[in-house]
Amino acid sequence: MDHIAAVPQHIKKRELQGLRPASYYVPEHLIQPLTEACSQFYIMSENTPHLKTPQIYAVKPDEKIKLRRSYHAVAFPTVHRVKSQGYMVYHTKRTLKSEFMELPPKEIGAMVQKGVNVHDRISIPEIAYTGDTTFEVFTNSPYTTPADLLKVKLLIVEATYMNDDCDYDERVSQARQWGHIHLSEIYENAELFKDVENILLIHMSDKYSVKYIEEKVYENIPESLQNKIHISTLAKDRYI
Repeated sequence: MDHIAAVPQHIKKRELQGLRPASYYVPEHLIQPLTEACSQFYIMSENTPHLKTPQIYAVKPDEKIKLRRSYHAVAFPTVHRVKSQGYMVYHTKRTLKSEFMELPPKEIGAMVQKGVNVHDRISIPEIAYTGDTTFEVFTNSPYTTPADLLKVKLLIVEATYMNDDCDYDERVSQARQWGHIHLSEIYENAELFKDVENILLIHMSDKYSVKYIEEKVYENIPESLQNKIHISTLAKDRYI
């Protein structure tokens, strides 16, 4: 609920700002309950017609969501206590086919005018958001898309727990019991993220202060992750 409740709030804020209704993509099983929840908020609110008929669409794992221009998103399953999924944004680019690399521009232009396809289209994974999940999303998924999680320019991943008051196995076991990731799992498997450009840690437990989070994130950070790890504590700063 701490995540999905943002949908009716987002609908209301966009309407207050005079923006057109947004589209929301969720797992198929959430269509009915989320639509009903928005309807109940409509009853409790004033002048928010978009809550009455929200644009909520089902998206399955590996299914594409068309975004603006040359971008699209793909859903992938995550491992949580309830059925859940993450999302990855891809940028599709045109690149010159290898067999035409050595040709002069004029010759390539002439071929294009004749209808010759001189380009390949490649999809580059740009941003991934895991939401609530265990570390198994990186190591044990039957879907092909999650392999790109380890190639993105920005990986937004939870690190709910970061305490060190017990041994590694116990910390991991406790995190997985609640469907979350322990920071030490990321650090112990730093080599997995060698091709990820940036990692934004989110969803740290409310029992941790901003100071504690900063200490734990940076005190034992592996060298290979030192320039990649960033932490999201702005909301926590404001709350405190």
